[in-house]
Amino acid sequence: MGRQPLVVNTDSREGMLTLPGTLSAAVFATLIDITTEWGSLPSSGASPIPVKLPLAYYYGLPQSDDNPKLFKRLLGRLAVAATSRLAEDPDVKSAGMLIDTGGVPTGTRGVAYYDFVAHIVAEFSVNIIIVLGSERVSSEMQKRFAGQTTSVGETVTVVGLDKSGGVMDRDEAFMQSIRESAIREYFFGSSKMTLSPFTQQVDFAAVSIWRINEAPANSSADGGGITYDEGETRSPDMLEKAEPSMMMQNCVLAVACASVHDPPDTIRDANVMGFVYVADVDEKRHRLRILAPVSARLGDRPLLWGSWPEHMVNLLI
Repeated sequence: MGRQPLVVNTDSREGMLTLPGTLSAAVFATLIDITTEWGSLPSSGASPIPVKLPLAYYYGLPQSDDNPKLFKRLLGRLAVAATSRLAEDPDVKSAGMLIDTGGVPTGTRGVAYYDFVAHIVAEFSVNIIIVLGSERVSSEMQKRFAGQTTSVGETVTVVGLDKSGGVMDRDEAFMQSIRESAIREYFFGSSKMTLSPFTQQVDFAAVSIWRINEAPANSSADGGGITYDEGETRSPDMLEKAEPSMMMQNCVLAVACASVHDPPDTIRDANVMGFVYVADVDEKRHRLRILAPVSARLGDRPLLWGSWPEHMVNLLI
């Protein structure tokens, strides 16, 4: 109450005010719908809870180590936007940032997870790390960040908290149903508000689709790549041009805030305008049947295609 925190989601497995597969940030300056996790997806329709519009970047993969270079690149873009808002908005600055990193993966992925947390701490100048429900993780964080300070000279503090006794772990079947519900809500609304999306037929030649790749097995997680004269790090492992195919059927594509004439680096770094759903691919007629929340044509906006969220049953059945 009386605060306007900037909430940042770095867990691409779940969406915050947007679809899964994204890294996002939004200022929570108004009421929160307590019946949902972070609130309903933004809509132009009437809503009893004020709409919150997130800034989102499409990662398109479930785990941060599926493509470390791309994840760190987009995380850096999000951190620049978040820290700029923090510096320019006194209300947000006084409340600070709340950053959700998701749970610790099991097995060998857990080792890489700590490196990504350290990267988040550095990018966002985090001064308090809260570890919920794991003494082992809390101890590891204490060792890793002991004596460290932020870019503004604040000491990094690690706080361990116990989970509430009634908390249950969510299984994969439940999480999949949550993702499918989020996609349906984005296009068709919820029980409180019904939306009417539009379908359109689009020629293969009229769309520009870019596939987000998983990093090769021998790829390092240091964000390395080919360094060009302008000092920017690039990598051909991040995006590649893709032709429409049956593999895209029942997939969600992100609409990038860029032009099809922009170079791949610009398209990769662009934030998300919205999402479309590929309902059908007619390879004989070279046409896509696309479901979109608005009736406007895609125009010259490039589309980003990732493996997350995964394929789902046709929404139009």
